[in-house]
Amino acid sequence: MTETAYERLNNLEDIEFIAGTEYELNYTVTDEDGAIIDITGATVEYRVAFLGQPENSVINKTGTIVSAAAGTWTTKLLTADTEGLSGVFVGQPRVTDSSGSLFIAGQGNLIILPQNTV
Repeated sequence: MTETAYERLNNLEDIEFIAGTEYELNYTVTDEDGAIIDITGATVEYRVAFLGQPENSVINKTGTIVSAAAGTWTTKLLTADTEGLSGVFVGQPRVTDSSGSLFIAGQGNLIILPQNTV
């Protein structure tokens, strides 16, 4: 499988929420010029790793294509996905096309705040 990553990494807004909170992520896939990419036949996922440790993935969520022609997809972080986590992580929306090429258009910080257990 070929991996394609564009230079404009860390271009996504920071996402911040309290551990254990459900959070929906919605994406539109575009090329470097902003044109919509048709993702028919693709698989989509959202991967989260510790900041500075991309080999240590802590969350891998499969996404759902909303409109392939419009390049839109979504995934949801559930309570169990983030419960007990806290800190700064890096999140990457990832699209693998039908030929097996991986498209990572960007990444952003995922800031998970600890739950108040008192």
